[in-house]
Amino acid sequence: MALKDILNVIAADAEKEAVAVRRAAEDAYRDRMQEAEHHAATARAGILAEAQTLAEHEKVRILHRVRLENLRQQVQVQQAAFLAAVHEAQLSLGEARKRPDYADSLAQLLAEAMANFDAPVVVVVHPDDEELIQEIARKQGLELHGIETRANLAPGVQVRTADGCVVVDNTLESRLQRAMPDLHALLADLLGVS
Repeated sequence: MALKDILNVIAADAEKEAVAVRRAAEDAYRDRMQEAEHHAATARAGILAEAQTLAEHEKVRILHRVRLENLRQQVQVQQAAFLAAVHEAQLSLGEARKRPDYADSLAQLLAEAMANFDAPVVVVVHPDDEELIQEIARKQGLELHGIETRANLAPGVQVRTADGCVVVDNTLESRLQRAMPDLHALLADLLGVS
């Protein structure tokens, strides 16, 4: 075989080898690219899942914060309504003496306070109620140790022993104060706030 033919055979073999190497390189490149794309897709999916979990946690946290703020505002409204109602009630206490049924109310307040005592007592009233309380005591057949007046006393009565050791405050203002917890709960029920 001539040198030229040998060189052609060598060249043809080299060309075949180069094509085979090129195909192997392209196959390896494709395999690596598919592997890299798969790895990237898996990483992307993991990052998205983690981000979604974090977003859900943040959403829940924000919802809790909004609910707490809503509850705080409801409580503020409830408290404001309660304070306004108490203030209105306190203002109306000053007008109690002008009501036509005040004498009956005062008689009831005195009878309730007197239920706590066996011996003669001192009754303390506002100066405007002194004559009325004397008449009520006479009608109820009560034996009083005395009647005192106090200009700053709310409508109603205070009854005490002669030595002052036991005092029952049965004024409308003190009754309102004692009723506050029940009134607060009642208002909360009416407003639908627990």
